[in-house]
Amino acid sequence: MTDKKVTPEVNETDVLSNQTTFFEQELLEQTPPTMPVEIDPDFAEKEVARKKRKRQLILGGTVGVVVLLFFVAGVVLFMPEAVPRLTATPSPIPFGQTPAETQLTRRLNELETDLRAADPIEIDTPFPPVNLTTLYLDVPPR
Repeated sequence: MTDKKVTPEVNETDVLSNQTTFFEQELLEQTPPTMPVEIDPDFAEKEVARKKRKRQLILGGTVGVVVLLFFVAGVVLFMPEAVPRLTATPSPIPFGQTPAETQLTRRLNELETDLRAADPIEIDTPFPPVNLTTLYLDVPPR
């Protein structure tokens, strides 16, 4: 007899569908290996130069915006104002006269008077009499 351990065959689909196999194979206390970190001797100088350049850009942008605001304010303050000139325009209708009544205005006036005459609030006539013996809602007359 041989001491060979029989391991079951593992398919790729079994590995993808069974997530516990990966967890069982992983060692719990093992830490992943780390790569050695190379320290750049000029890192501090590069960091200081980068911060200095960033500070210069921010300061330059702020100064540029302030100068632009002062320029716009100066242009607005020293720009000459436009003086409106009032001129007399002749009126097409002489003062005190009414325009000649056109066919359209005549028709509009007639419609307005007809509308006022047909106002249902002002009509005093009652509704026409209704014979309730001939009105049926559910059974037709015989």
